[in-house]
Order: sequence, then structure tokens, then C-alpha cells
Amino acid sequence: MSRNLWRTNGRLNFPLNGLELYLPLGHPELSGSPITAKVPLGGGITGAVTGATHTPPTHRVLDGDDFFDLSSGISTLVPSAGTLMMWMWSSSATVGVLFGAGKGGVDQQNYSQFVLAGANFTGDYADETLLYSIISGNVEKLRLVLRVGTGTYNDGVKRHIALRCDGVDNAIFVNGVKQSITFGVGNATTANWFLNPADAAEVFIGKRTYSGSPAYLTGKVGEFWLYSVGLSDLDIAHAYRSTKWRYV
Repeated sequence: MSRNLWRTNGRLNFPLNGLELYLPLGHPELSGSPITAKVPLGGGITGAVTGATHTPPTHRVLDGDDFFDLSSGISTLVPSAGTLMMWMWSSSATVGVLFGAGKGGVDQQNYSQFVLAGANFTGDYADETLLYSIISGNVEKLRLVLRVGTGTYNDGVKRHIALRCDGVDNAIFVNGVKQSITFGVGNATTANWFLNPADAAEVFIGKRTYSGSPAYLTGKVGEFWLYSVGLSDLDIAHAYRSTKWRYV
């Protein structure tokens, strides 16, 4: 079998259409700071790394105050539909922020967050596992909640997590499988709310954007993808199957 970061037996491991950011964080070329996204069609978003020890060949470690700051290269990209995917794992009992975008600073009225619920997480449901929320103009526009037990994914097991927010079928996937989710706000077809459409100035992996209530991820991230389109169920499942050999 022939395989690398991009292809397995000649077939692409993940779609290129709409791909804005791909970070194989265990790659030797992404061992320092800044890091530059690997996008074969040219360009590449540059980001600064705070902490996040490089552990080749698979990942970088975030220890509770580390994060990847993609603001300088991605702040003008605020798509109304998109998909994010990541290989991650955590053994920490605390809440972890997988991804955050927003105006930044003390602004708490315009931001998005994708959160791994830990034992200290306080949400609307006692069994929350993953939560994605969009706040714009101090009004929550969309909230997706995966409810399979608070802390269930804080077990150190490597997982491929995907979020699709396209206004057609907003969904969360784990290891390539679409999950049954609860919509606290909005529904599967609530449109035009991906990332944060209100002049986002900060975009982070592993950190929430507003300083008034900081939160980070304690865990490990292997690969990260960001798309400005909603990937199909088959595309997300294929990305999981084609990249899992590095992790499981």
C-alpha cells in the first residue's frame, strides 16, 4: 500500500474543494512557530504557536494554556458555511476548547466556540459531550450539542471529530459517523452561521477568543482541517478512514 499525508493508493485522503486550512501538526515542517498551512493549490495560512510541544510524527501537545493563533491569516475568512475536522485526544477532566473565533479582547457578544465538555462544564444538559455555539450581537444563533455523557471523550482515546455547519444539515461526526445531536438553539437547517460572521478578528485552535472568560484545551491535536463548504457525509467518513492509520 502506498500512502502519505495527501493520498492513499493514489486517492486523495480528503477533499481539496473548499479547503482553506490543513495542519498536519506532527509534521517536521510544522515543528516550530510560525506554522504555515499545507494547501497544495498554493498559499497557506500562517499562524503563531504559543506552547504546544511538537511530538513527531503525530501531534502537538497543548497543556492548558497553549494554542494556535491563526488570526493574522484567516481573520478575513468568515464563511457562512463550512466544515472543520480534527484528530484530537484528551485525558483532562476539565473543559477544553477545540476551536474559537470572534472579535476578541473583552468582546463577549460576537464569538463562536467548539467545546469538549469536561467534568467542570456547566451546560443546559447534564450529559453534554461536545458543544458548538455561535453568538452574534449578544444573541445566540445556533447551538449543537452531542450528548453521550459529560467527560466521555476525556478518556485519552484518539478520535476524529468533525463539525459541519452549512444550513443544509448542520451536524457533528465522530470517527466518520454522524451523531444524534440536540439543537439548543436553531436546527439542522439554520443557515449562514459558521464561525462568527460579525467581523471576526481572532481565530484560535485550542482557545476561546474573549479574554473575559479564557478557556483552553488540555490535550493533543494531530491534524486539523478547515473548509469553507459543507463536506458530505461520505467525504467526512472518507477523511476519517484515510487518516486513521496514523492514530489507531
